[in-house]
Amino acid sequence: MFSALGSRTRSRRAWVVLLVTVKADPVCRLLVSVPGVGPVTALAFRTAVEDPARFAKSSLVGAHFGMTPRQYASGETDRMVKGR
Repeated sequence: MFSALGSRTRSRRAWVVLLVTVKADPVCRLLVSVPGVGPVTALAFRTAVEDPARFAKSSLVGAHFGMTPRQYASGETDRMVKGR
């Protein structure tokens, strides 16, 4: 289907499909309303976390994706540091 089209045309069509998909999904529309969350992030989150109820706490969602706080330790101090 896309073989005869140029790279830009394929990219534009893929972008349009992504936008239509995000606009059709109520959860994605809600996620996009959060500052800093765009359509790609919203759709990726929506597809990766199918059922948010399976997580007991919201902090477990970050751990599911490997986003855990860093630990700072020296000879005298041992504390958790939020990621940047």
